[in-house]
Amino acid sequence: MNDYFALILGVVCAGIGGELFVRGAVGLAYWARVSPGIIGATVIAKLRGHDEVGLGTILGSNIFNGIFVVAVAAIICPITVEWREVAITLMFGLMALVFTYPTRGGFIERRRGVLLLVLYAVYLGTILQRYAA
Repeated sequence: MNDYFALILGVVCAGIGGELFVRGAVGLAYWARVSPGIIGATVIAKLRGHDEVGLGTILGSNIFNGIFVVAVAAIICPITVEWREVAITLMFGLMALVFTYPTRGGFIERRRGVLLLVLYAVYLGTILQRYAA
């Protein structure tokens, strides 16, 4: 399979999966009788200029995934990892945290956004290089 085709297929599948995930989450929220106002709180907060709510949601989701999901997976079946493998991810995660920290004015500027994208590209390159060899 052509690598570019696999990349495009992966992006399309991620988009479809994201859409299905959101629909499922909304369905669960309705089933649990969660107010529609709470479901869209992040979007409404963004529209009203409260960007920190969206950023907090994103970072909180990552913290949840990193702690809770890994913990449950390790309880079900112990995970064997080498420190060297974890160190790379932790190093890039800490750098991303530094770039995400707002300035005194309370902004994360466009150039930091560009730095975060570059950091992500370098991270992917590092991971692909380590596992391609």
